[in-house]
Amino acid sequence: MNWLEDILFIVSLMAIIVAVRLYMRARRESLEKDLLFEVGRRVSSTLDRDEVLNLILDELQQVVGYDAAAIVLVDTVSKWISYHMQRNYDFDFLEKIQLKFGKGLVGLAAQEGKPIVVRDVLRDPRYVDARPRTRSEIVIPLMVGDSVVAVLNLESNRVGAFKRKDVKLLQAFGSQAAIAIENARLYRDVREKRNLEQEMELAGEIQRALLPRIPPEVPGLEMAAYFAPTRSVGGDLYDLVQLSDGRLGVAIGDISGKGTPAAIMMASLYASFRALTRRKLTLPQIMYRLNNLLCESFGIGRYATFFYGVVDPGNREITYSNAGHFNPLLISSGRGPRWLSEGGIVLGFLPEKDYEEGAVQLQPGDLLVLYTDGIVEATNPDGEMFGEERVAEIAGELKGRPAEEVLDGLRRAVESQCEGCPQEDDITLVVVRVL
Repeated sequence: MNWLEDILFIVSLMAIIVAVRLYMRARRESLEKDLLFEVGRRVSSTLDRDEVLNLILDELQQVVGYDAAAIVLVDTVSKWISYHMQRNYDFDFLEKIQLKFGKGLVGLAAQEGKPIVVRDVLRDPRYVDARPRTRSEIVIPLMVGDSVVAVLNLESNRVGAFKRKDVKLLQAFGSQAAIAIENARLYRDVREKRNLEQEMELAGEIQRALLPRIPPEVPGLEMAAYFAPTRSVGGDLYDLVQLSDGRLGVAIGDISGKGTPAAIMMASLYASFRALTRRKLTLPQIMYRLNNLLCESFGIGRYATFFYGVVDPGNREITYSNAGHFNPLLISSGRGPRWLSEGGIVLGFLPEKDYEEGAVQLQPGDLLVLYTDGIVEATNPDGEMFGEERVAEIAGELKGRPAEEVLDGLRRAVESQCEGCPQEDDITLVVVRVL
């Protein structure tokens, strides 16, 4: 009977072993579920991207042991991938690695959206040798929907350290991590956009502070101005400056392009112009120097239209030079509208160009109207532009009224023209009336 007792003993022992294994497996699975729940809770508790990535790598060490780990962010537009958070790598070496979709194990996982398990990296030509001690690797794409937002890369010093069972565990973990990463990215984008909007608002305030808020009081003249950029900052400029000899300097300009680059160049042009008006220079000399300065600083493809005139109320005369700007309008009694066109090419396009000067006698009641393309090219729903002739027509009808009323009449006409349409360009309008 001894042999029967031996068999029963062996069977009992095997049953105990199986039971222990089942218990350990159930316990391990329970532990993994608890860890996954805790990991999910922790990575979802913050919207700071770097904090999320650090939490992922720290908590992951408890789920699947590793000797080195990295989270690689994926740029789906440029198709570049970059190591962003890592453990136990040579960081200087990682900074030098430039991987694209399909290159290396990480790049392949990013491209195909499928996990990769390599038992022995020394036998896999796809492995990028970022760590000499590594012998096995597992790569898991972290996905939101069908898009790969990051790649989780784990490496071990042991051959065959990662099993197929680790894939399911890491994929379950990765789905939570991917959502946390994407939420952090969206939060970061919103925060940066909000900060940018605040900075743009501040830049707009600074820009508006540069331009004259209250026209100067020049005996014999009356003036009004209106400025409305399409964004927080714009590329239009105007100036009304009382010169030392009692004359009025009046300028208007428009930088090519829109937004921040145009606003920066506008500030540069305005500062240069103001500096030159303090020197004893003729109008053609001012325009010549402005043009050369802008050619040096603007670069290819950037330019400015610009008009500068000096009104002498004592002699009732305006001298001016026009660098490619929309011709300002002069409305006089007893004759049709005149357009002030003498000058030269736009500023910043070709260096060493000469500019001409024009001069016109003025009479009491004359109106000088300066404007940018936001006035002339204002378009109604049918695609019809406001146009220079309409400016002349309305200004002529309002002749004899104060400068502020003329400006308001023109502004309301433009607003009526564009009713129901978004403002497409900066609008600047200046009116000077001879008393």
